[in-house]
Amino acid sequence: MMLGHACDCPCQNPFAVLDERKQFTGLGVVCMLLCKDTNTILLTRRPKHMRSFPRAWVMPGGGVDGNDKTLRHAAARELFEETGFSVDPQQGKPIGMWESVYPTSRSSNKAITGHYLVIFFLFELESHTSETKQEILRFEDQEVDAAIWLPVKDIERLLRENHESAPIYRESVIPSASELNNNPTETGKVDLRELCGIFPNKFKSGLGEAHAYVLRKFLRERGSSL
Repeated sequence: MMLGHACDCPCQNPFAVLDERKQFTGLGVVCMLLCKDTNTILLTRRPKHMRSFPRAWVMPGGGVDGNDKTLRHAAARELFEETGFSVDPQQGKPIGMWESVYPTSRSSNKAITGHYLVIFFLFELESHTSETKQEILRFEDQEVDAAIWLPVKDIERLLRENHESAPIYRESVIPSASELNNNPTETGKVDLRELCGIFPNKFKSGLGEAHAYVLRKFLRERGSSL
């Protein structure tokens, strides 16, 4: 697997300095959940209160714990914690890697205070039923405030277009747990221009850069001309 970096990754700078509190590289995992019968991928939105990447659209994931048996188990655990959805860890297929660094730009001239190697795993569902959709409604409210099953063809379009040219397109989105407390059956809608481009876009949202990188790589391997 190739290792992806941000366009202006500080690790590309041979003189980059690690903060003395971060003299190690952490491990992270991300779960790409693909529903085969609808050809859709689950994307989630980070709440606006989060310190890093607020309102970015991403695939579920997080840091590896000492109790995780394998990286696959870590990815399955993160998916369950964030969405309430269970998968068999053994079914996870590694599909990409990303070196995540903070600050994200070498032009900041600041010491690196966060450094992670993130492994992306693909989990495939044969289908998602109405019961499955209800299961995914059990969000971790502090980490996810919305989610959407987005068709692969729409993801490809979003990766091609900039946010000025993308047409207004709305798709059902699963509301957050706090919203469900008020109306458990209601689903909202999202303007897909919000997902267009890399975070932060003109709407102060967009796809996380690592996630866009892996999605683009995944689509190319499936024959896309991206």
